[in-house]
Amino acid sequence: MLYSGLCSVTFRKMTAVQIVELAAKAGLAGIEWGGDVHVPHGQVEIARQVKDLTAAAGLEIPSYGSYYKVAESEKAGLAFAAVADSAAALGAKTIRVWAGGKHSKDADAEYRKSVEDDSRRIASIAGQRGMTVSYEFHAGTLTDTAESAVALLTAVDAAGLKTYWQPALKYTHNQRLKSLKAVRKWLTQVHVYYFTGEPAPEQAPLTRGQAHWLEYLHAAAAAGGDRYCLLEFVPDSTAESLLREAGTLNTWLKQINKED
Repeated sequence: MLYSGLCSVTFRKMTAVQIVELAAKAGLAGIEWGGDVHVPHGQVEIARQVKDLTAAAGLEIPSYGSYYKVAESEKAGLAFAAVADSAAALGAKTIRVWAGGKHSKDADAEYRKSVEDDSRRIASIAGQRGMTVSYEFHAGTLTDTAESAVALLTAVDAAGLKTYWQPALKYTHNQRLKSLKAVRKWLTQVHVYYFTGEPAPEQAPLTRGQAHWLEYLHAAAAAGGDRYCLLEFVPDSTAESLLREAGTLNTWLKQINKED
């Protein structure tokens, strides 16, 4: 099944209470809480409070959106153990991390090995707490291309290491679909948004990307199992826009789940 959800970072200026109320009103199934504002890394009591608040509204917490950069954050003072503490207190199933802090084309063999080694370490820490770790499929990291992401996931070869997917702006639609299919065996969550094409991408309502997104969602559903499709950005960053986008996404998911 594919479930709808919201990344709390979509509304950084809102309180956790406001986000929960909005997500419930929008008919979403879950919230990925971010580690930068709403559930800061290591602040376990806040995580517990947000967990209770979310559960009281009948919403799930599929993931913790951390800002841990593999092979870099530990050296900069952010211990993954603190990140895992927050995720566990939230009851999240997976912890989102960044696969380093370099474009794949700029990463030499030594840097890639450091990311691989730290990935195994943090996957082990998360696994001891019943969680997995998921890379964000993101520019400026070693998952900025499907080829680099697959190479990294294969090299690490850890059962508890997965990946998200999102439509990279620099790709064509066919390239995006190909990238999703390439990482599908490791797929946890999907970040959902729609931007128009080059040369100056602009965010637009999901309805304008319906043909593309229905293909992406079918491809994600073909991976089997359950995962969340999380609205990460909405046009104009307004509550009204979120309600509209959530309605579109829920309609699509109802169709996809019925067909698949």
